[in-house]
Amino acid sequence: MRISLAAAENKLAQLDERHRRATTINLGIPTFREIAGRTAALPAHTSVAMD
Repeated sequence: MRISLAAAENKLAQLDERHRRATTINLGIPTFREIAGRTAALPAHTSVAMD
């Protein structure tokens, strides 16, 4: 029982360390999505004659 408790605590410590390393820091620089304009040109409507 003590071995599995120690292993669980070790695993939790590893996960905590991984979380600390994965934390991002906001530098205030806008992302590409924030600065890139998005435009969409709709195709011209063409009428189709039905016989």
